[in-house]
Amino acid sequence: MKTSLIGIKQEIKLDWMDFALNCRLSGLDAKQTRSELFKLISSSFTKGPAKSTKSEITSKEATNIIMNSWITPKKHVLEFCNHSLSAIQKDSELNRIAIHWSMLSAAYPFWFNTSSCIGRLFNFQDKVSLQQIMKRLIENYGDRETITRSGRRVIRSLVEWGLIFDCDTRGSYTQASPIPISDVNLVEIFIEMVLITTGKKNITFEEFVSLPGLFPFKIKPAAVSALQKGSPRIISRVDSYGSTYFSLRSIDQSNKLQD
Repeated sequence: MKTSLIGIKQEIKLDWMDFALNCRLSGLDAKQTRSELFKLISSSFTKGPAKSTKSEITSKEATNIIMNSWITPKKHVLEFCNHSLSAIQKDSELNRIAIHWSMLSAAYPFWFNTSSCIGRLFNFQDKVSLQQIMKRLIENYGDRETITRSGRRVIRSLVEWGLIFDCDTRGSYTQASPIPISDVNLVEIFIEMVLITTGKKNITFEEFVSLPGLFPFKIKPAAVSALQKGSPRIISRVDSYGSTYFSLRSIDQSNKLQD
């Protein structure tokens, strides 16, 4: 588990991610996108003399998170971002929640790791509590205030995206119906994201389809099976025991296949 970067300092709304993606797809440069995105996020906060400074800080933090995901990603995420953009350009009907979720996970592994904690709990119970989630995050990251704050931000974001629901009991959550994923391009994006986020060199078919961190989605095994022949971004191999492994192609390998 990658634990170096936490970074989720604010709740992230789905329409902010959509806005940033649309800016990128329209060719708007990073400086203009940052300015327009900041305006959009700022407008969602209540204005007032006492809250103006706090609102500006909050807006900047949320803007930075989204910029680091879709607009100016770190070097190790850049190729994945370009691949995701290419997939959307080829098929505008791809599920945007799945793609946004993958981009945030790749840019900020804490997003995926928090989802993994939640998914493991949902594997055994229908309702999970904030206390249970925080206990597991602290076990992984240590007892730091940053962890509890960031964990709450991820949870509130998942609620805002409609992936989990608040219960009548405060601090308790239930799972929404998982989003069905049958598109091979989305499965390819998911596999690439998981390998980037976890730092693993490969992952088996069985491990991938049962990952607790993918709990908001129901991945159809047939879509994963379709990648067993490989793809421009994913290498597939079968070991002597019959297990299928997926790994990432190098950039050079991908370019040769696409030429």
